[in-house]
Amino acid sequence: MATMSFRLSLALLSVCSTLSFAAPDWQWKPDGRRSIELTGDNGPIVRYLVDPAPSDPHFDLLATPDGRNLVWVAPDDHAWHYGHWFSWKLINGVNFWETNKKTGASAGRTEVLDPVISHDDESAHIRYRRLYRLPDRDAPIMEDRVVITIWKPEGTLGPKVDWQFTTTALSDVKLDRTPLPGEPGGVAHGGYGGLSWRGAKALGKVRFLDSTGRAGMDIHRKHSSWVDATGTLAGKPAGIAIFDHSKNPGHPTSWFLVKNQLKHGPFWYVNPALVQPKPIDLKKGESLTYRYRVLVHDGSLDAGAIARQWQGYVGQESQP
Repeated sequence: MATMSFRLSLALLSVCSTLSFAAPDWQWKPDGRRSIELTGDNGPIVRYLVDPAPSDPHFDLLATPDGRNLVWVAPDDHAWHYGHWFSWKLINGVNFWETNKKTGASAGRTEVLDPVISHDDESAHIRYRRLYRLPDRDAPIMEDRVVITIWKPEGTLGPKVDWQFTTTALSDVKLDRTPLPGEPGGVAHGGYGGLSWRGAKALGKVRFLDSTGRAGMDIHRKHSSWVDATGTLAGKPAGIAIFDHSKNPGHPTSWFLVKNQLKHGPFWYVNPALVQPKPIDLKKGESLTYRYRVLVHDGSLDAGAIARQWQGYVGQESQP
């Protein structure tokens, strides 16, 4: 009888342990063709807004599995910083980045077309076209075809986001940026544009690390395969790593970083700046394809762990 009771206790303990450590019940929640959200036991951790006009499509929620959001949308210092998003800076000399305070729109005009949102058990997929127009010209001059895949968290690794862009010139275009120091009209903050991450207001003590072993602002304007930003959020470490695909033009990319403390909060910013080394000229009909992965992690990851994640990304046989 004692032996049977002991076995029953072990069985109950095993069941309780399994229930205690069961994986969260992650669920996709699309809202038509407008947005998609990933939610778990403690609420949502990912949300992508496809066409929140007049702002750019963006992630306003990109969090660790326990819900600590790593992005900041429209901070006081830069209202056009949309958490995690993509925006060109200058196209044919027209600003598609900064927005007007009254209208919320940039000088360059964009339009999102044909959005499609789908999902399966492990991932969600967002596809759309984005057209670019100059203020004085109705016909679009350029098109981006965007494919985004969002992967559910795995263990202490948070959600992953894969970005793929194919940019096609519908007329001759120059993709440019604010000039760098040493160039005509150059300024200290020149060189940014493209895929961007603006760190959460509550994120503190951020450490930057790259694939070459550089740390902090030594990474700024340097080339590397990935950059990780890890800090403290709600009393615990959390971070985000951005991977440059090995087949991207100019790989390893040049990075633009900001690490600053302002009156209203911190200014953490990471950007694989495709156009930082030099502007990109595309003739009518020419295309450019480039890809990135963004990995959220709960806790700190060392350089070896991040490198293995990058290798796993670039080693994939197919892309969405």
